[in-house]
Amino acid sequence: MHPDQHDGPRPDVILELPEPWFANPDDGHHHRMLYTSLLSALARIEARILLRPLGFGMDEAPREAGPGQLVISYHSRGEGPGVLRFKESYISGHYSMDRLGYAGFSELARHPERFHAEIAAFDLPRGRACVSRLQSDFTQRNLSKYRQPSRDSDALPERYFFFPLQTVDDPVASLAEIDQIDALEAVLRHASSRGVAVIAKRHPLCRAKRVAHRLTGLAAEYPCLQIRDGSVHRYIEQAKAVIGCNSGVLFESLIHGRPVVTFGKSDFRALTVPARNIEEIPAALDAALPPDADAVARFVGWYLNAYCTRADDVDHLEKRILGALSELGATTFRASATTRQMRAFARREKIRRREAIWGRSPIIRLLSRLVP
Repeated sequence: MHPDQHDGPRPDVILELPEPWFANPDDGHHHRMLYTSLLSALARIEARILLRPLGFGMDEAPREAGPGQLVISYHSRGEGPGVLRFKESYISGHYSMDRLGYAGFSELARHPERFHAEIAAFDLPRGRACVSRLQSDFTQRNLSKYRQPSRDSDALPERYFFFPLQTVDDPVASLAEIDQIDALEAVLRHASSRGVAVIAKRHPLCRAKRVAHRLTGLAAEYPCLQIRDGSVHRYIEQAKAVIGCNSGVLFESLIHGRPVVTFGKSDFRALTVPARNIEEIPAALDAALPPDADAVARFVGWYLNAYCTRADDVDHLEKRILGALSELGATTFRASATTRQMRAFARREKIRRREAIWGRSPIIRLLSRLVP
């Protein structure tokens, strides 16, 4: 028997339950909100649900869906129909929704041409407003995906490259085309020849001893290297260029309007200057210019409002789930008699409350039917 077969009607949706993520002290509250919203959206369409427990390290495990069946998967990557994959995005409280995976493993990263028309059509003023709001969050509230220290008060070099390091065990590190410490050494050689400093910051969750050991060696060899631990936003704002593999700090750097050089696959690489080997790093740093502001605005606006969902946006989740089910040929969902009856009670209660405040009149009754 298939592991998802059981007595009774076959489920319409298999919902992975990532319990270990719910207790995360940094963003567990966002994960819990997302799943509250997912359950609300599934309840609205009265989908039959089977919950499947999910633990760490299951990213590449196959997700199997029956005919017309949808798997709502968390933190996974792979091929196959009938899977909608969620993952926390670069911006806290937003989650990507993709058929193949997340970040550089996603359909957006692997087949960006499929999304060009949507991105180009995104409302530019709306995108600009989105970027402006995020810039304010970065500079005034010091917000980032990971909690940032207060801005250090030490003076910054007049000219410098910023190199934010990533954790070496993160799955997206496998998408690097250059080892990050080798890349940092190439940046240091180039910076030394140009009289430019380099600011490097370790990832707050990095515990790799080999990274610490090599940074100590590079600091002794290259006087231009400064290893700092303040807010990334301060280092981004004045950098000649920001260089890294594919981290969220690079995404934030694009929103800051800074030149970005990348040496790994990502879903935003088209907005950066790529360096695919050590030899390309000097030229990429010299050629790096601030990204096109309108291109960034359209991409960021589309990415956060269409491709991703907010953890609390039940309406958007319902729309995307219904769309995914429709693509699979699932039966149209309709509210049951019980649900229709409960909604009728809710409408009557709304009328009662409005009449208690505004009085009994035909206009109030009409508005009570038109306004949810």
